[in-house]
Amino acid sequence: MVAGALFEGKMSLVEIIGEYKLSTVVFEKWLNSGEFRGELDRLGRIREMETEYTLQRFGPLAALKLAELLGSDRPDTARRAAVDVIDRCVRKEKEKEKEKEEEEEGPEVDEVKAKKMIVALAEGFKEKAEG
Repeated sequence: MVAGALFEGKMSLVEIIGEYKLSTVVFEKWLNSGEFRGELDRLGRIREMETEYTLQRFGPLAALKLAELLGSDRPDTARRAAVDVIDRCVRKEKEKEKEKEEEEEGPEVDEVKAKKMIVALAEGFKEKAEG
């Protein structure tokens, strides 16, 4: 319930603490707990899924409406629609380029993992050289 209230954003933190009769110390511990964070993440994933379904359902209708506006008798409306279409196409291309770059880069590895990988490789080379 607290995670839901926090996620919804309809109440301030002070209101949530008061509504659920929490001490600030307990609330702070909750914010730092993995379980509470997990619940917030779960709620976020649900909201993303709902948004995705909404876009899948109404996206084509919005695109058709935008296409209709391109042929508007009002020059300003047609110009705005054209700018919007161009902006969306450019943004989509940039997203594709970014995804391609990320695929080429490979996964990110933090410094500790990198050091462990280097040590493991060095040990492997040493064993091959000795064997």
